[in-house]
Amino acid sequence: MTVPALAPLHLLLLMGMGAVVAHLTARWLKMPLNLKSAMRWGMGMSFFITGLDHFLSADRHSLALIPDALAAHDRLWVHLAGVAELLGGLALVLPMRFYRRTGVPNLQIPAGLGLMVMLASLLLAHLHALARSLSSLAPPMDAWTRWSRVLLPTMLIGWGLYALDLRPRHQHTIQE
Repeated sequence: MTVPALAPLHLLLLMGMGAVVAHLTARWLKMPLNLKSAMRWGMGMSFFITGLDHFLSADRHSLALIPDALAAHDRLWVHLAGVAELLGGLALVLPMRFYRRTGVPNLQIPAGLGLMVMLASLLLAHLHALARSLSSLAPPMDAWTRWSRVLLPTMLIGWGLYALDLRPRHQHTIQE
């Protein structure tokens, strides 16, 4: 079982393409959609697609990232991650109108934060795979693969933080 060297890059590309599709669709439908909303849509669509991929081809990529301590139930962890990505991606793309009409609380920020926690764990899993590759347990990786496994998940987390607009809000007070 091998992990594609560019798996985080594929996710970043999916997010970018999803954002462009969301933006173009909104323009075509003459609906307002700002950059952060388009990025949130791209993030949601890409996680939905990768969530499906956890069920369709778990052997291809995800099982190799499971640490040894969890390896006894590796397929279960891959499928749980797939369910989390499916639900998180769906929560990111549901329109606010859905939340208002159904009375369901807005799950966009909790879902986005949950997906970013998953990205942080993906980063740790890639660091684990990197450490494993440096030993004699696995074939060696080239320098690009080593760096991409650290830098790209970090970029994806930054994407999510920006798209969800999670910066602290400062209240301005008028001083007399």
